[in-house]
Amino acid sequence: MSAFVVTDELIHRILTHLRTRFASFSGVRLQEDAGCSRLGKKLLTMNVKAVSYRYQEPALKIEYTFKEKDSSQVQHLADLKCFVYECTEGNVPNMDLYKLMEMYTLLVARDLFHQYDIQLPDYTKLPVWKSTTWG
Repeated sequence: MSAFVVTDELIHRILTHLRTRFASFSGVRLQEDAGCSRLGKKLLTMNVKAVSYRYQEPALKIEYTFKEKDSSQVQHLADLKCFVYECTEGNVPNMDLYKLMEMYTLLVARDLFHQYDIQLPDYTKLPVWKSTTWG
């Protein structure tokens, strides 16, 4: 298994969707770009911590500035699944923010499954899934 630090673009897309759904998330107000930047930095720091554990390297210092970036609901699910997967190393899965992101991913998946009237294992067979990016 390999692990990598996700792109700022992926975090931009996740936060853009989050702020349309929630006024705050993980104790951070999302209505202002500064709040999204704070949460984005927390997310990337968590990702870097997991990658650092995986490769036994010191964690990098994270800088992040939010930029709104639209994406489809299907791309949003792909982004969330990628992000959560890339954070599964070390003790990161025990962190509250990881657990919250994992629960949010399930919520987005459930909504998407209802929208397309599909079962859990079938979502990767959607034509729109094939057009998503990972990372």
